[in-house]
Amino acid sequence: MKQINRMSRVIRYLALTYMAATPVMSVLLWTTYTPGEPSFFNFDSMLAVNPDMILSAPTTTTRLLGCLASLLPVSVTMFGSWQLAGLFALYERGIVFEHANVRCYRLLAWTILIREALAPVNQALSSIILTMNNPEGQRMVAVGVSDANLGWIVLGLIGLVVARIMDDAREMQEERQLTI
Repeated sequence: MKQINRMSRVIRYLALTYMAATPVMSVLLWTTYTPGEPSFFNFDSMLAVNPDMILSAPTTTTRLLGCLASLLPVSVTMFGSWQLAGLFALYERGIVFEHANVRCYRLLAWTILIREALAPVNQALSSIILTMNNPEGQRMVAVGVSDANLGWIVLGLIGLVVARIMDDAREMQEERQLTI
């Protein structure tokens, strides 16, 4: 059990670090992005827009709007990280088949599904923002769905099934404790 406690603590800290880093990374992406130029972040691959379609360097307004547009998916990601940290905090304390665990699993699964539902909306907003300074007729709205998106959707659905299984196991454990 000590090894599970230790591993759970490490994963909890990683989830909390990821939660804190997510908004910072988003702001860094939007404030440092220059289309087509190599950078530490591969922002071009995250967008549905071909960098060749962005005809002018992002302005301060473009960068600010980009940061604002990313608030919703960043918030959802932070919420998911918080749920993951909460789940592993429970494991760290040796709590496995309780309602709180089921709640974390269920919320984490829904967070994944919501995040993937927002992905095309975020891509569309990003493409509009990045091409809004292009001449008329050369602005665009782009949306893409990849196998990675579908994989995350499947993972979210599996998470809902696991939450249901955990809830059934919790109920069986409670019934056994009440049996004399």
